Amino acid sequence: SRRRHTRYGTVTGVQTCSSDLEKTNLYLILGYLIILMAGPFGWFFLADELKFEHQVLLFCWLLTSSFFFPQLSSESTLRRMGIPIALTNGILLRILLIHAPSFYEDDFHRYIVEGHAYSNGLDPYVVSVEEYGQTVRSQSDTLTIEERRELNEHIKQAGYSWLSAIYPPLIIHWFSLAKNLLNLGYLTLVLELLILGICWFIIPDKNKYLLLLWLIHPLILMEGYLNKHYDILIGLCVLICLGCRLKKWYKLAGCAIALAIHMKGYALIFLPFFQKRIIWSALITLGILEVISYLWFPTRFDSGSSMGLFLSIWEFNNGIFTGCRIIAQNFWDSQTATLYLRILFMAFMGFGLIWLYQCQHQVSISPFILVTLLFILFSPVVNPWYLLMSIPFFIFENKTARHWYLLSPCALYYFLFLSGDPLKALIVTTPATLLILALSLYKKQNTNPE
Repeated sequence: SRRRHTRYGTVTGVQTCSSDLEKTNLYLILGYLIILMAGPFGWFFLADELKFEHQVLLFCWLLTSSFFFPQLSSESTLRRMGIPIALTNGILLRILLIHAPSFYEDDFHRYIVEGHAYSNGLDPYVVSVEEYGQTVRSQSDTLTIEERRELNEHIKQAGYSWLSAIYPPLIIHWFSLAKNLLNLGYLTLVLELLILGICWFIIPDKNKYLLLLWLIHPLILMEGYLNKHYDILIGLCVLICLGCRLKKWYKLAGCAIALAIHMKGYALIFLPFFQKRIIWSALITLGILEVISYLWFPTRFDSGSSMGLFLSIWEFNNGIFTGCRIIAQNFWDSQTATLYLRILFMAFMGFGLIWLYQCQHQVSISPFILVTLLFILFSPVVNPWYLLMSIPFFIFENKTARHWYLLSPCALYYFLFLSGDPLKALIVTTPATLLILALSLYKKQNTNPE
């Protein structure tokens, strides 16, 4: 062992301490990977569809892995894990989850139907899923029996089938490339690996290993591959943006964040906190994308479209908003109460963004992480897959592992379905979410004077 002299005396056993730390990190890595692998292997071999007991196991898996994940977020731990282990486990998990049954999700059924409608020359912003089902039943010559059966199954299981598309044309075109769910999953995997490879060469050496966090984050595995939400593409655009930003390729960074905003407008709340050159590049690119989008499908924002309906009435998974709406209905009718609450909550978010913009250099936490917190608190719809766009900010902007717990409440979302009554379940999940958020941000003051 070595001797090290400090002002407190001579310390021996430095090599032993280092060895103990390395063992601890290896145990953490091994434990986390075992947890990650246990869930998908279990669902994949247990049944073709998830029964209630499997759903409970899935919820426990996500909850456990979400709270375990921050312990692995240091670069030293990631280096000990190594690229081969992270890449092999990441790809294997993704393949298993592509084939596994989803967990209380039906968005991907709409993806397949709208992509199919677009491929057949129909306007997905005019024709609803239900109406396209009637068209499919009349197409006796263009589809095989198996294709018609599979498509009818997607139409039957799609949620809100009376609504037309709300996704941007670029995403609709992406859906049209996949004939079925397996195609969609593997297309996503190939694109993700391609983008991660590009980012690996773009990002400076000292930050490269942080990309491994993307490969093994449970929310990406859950929502990007098990439930097959296209929001993983938005997260990848943000990842490219931050990689180009580290390289000081500001124009390309602006193009990437503009693409993310075009895919889902919620990403706009992050834009003011970038450098001005990125902001201007993003605004120009976004303007071009929106013009092309309008010329491609001018019906997307027509009066009475599904987009308008989504913006006016959608509400889910935010117990604070729902609780305030229930109270407000004692004074106004449901529609008026919802409208007033939406205006109020958007105002709160707006004031929060303005304050954060003015004080961003005075706070110790990255503004991008605090923007995510504002979104969780004040957005009427807080689906966990929306936060896939935030994960790259946590990867590159996070200064402490504790802040990763801000994303952990996403696991509580699935309890809403397991409970059988989402409204009553919010009584449990909302205080739990607020407690986790508070503990994530709490920092013990140093009372020992230097």
